[in-house]
Amino acid sequence: MSLAEIERIALELSEKNRALLASTLLETVAPDTLAHRPDEYERREREINDGTVAEISYEELVKRVKSERSR
Repeated sequence: MSLAEIERIALELSEKNRALLASTLLETVAPDTLAHRPDEYERREREINDGTVAEISYEELVKRVKSERSR
């Protein structure tokens, strides 16, 4: 089964089950893989505050990801 097939099936789950699946999967990832540097947060906040970048909604993010995936 391909990752795309697994993703398609997972997205058909209820929101509650998707959250449970995501939580379970995150527990299998090494902590240092998920580590974020505080300076990265600070840089991104500065970029938003000084207008270098603009915030987008979750819906817009999903739209852009879907658009990229369909290429």
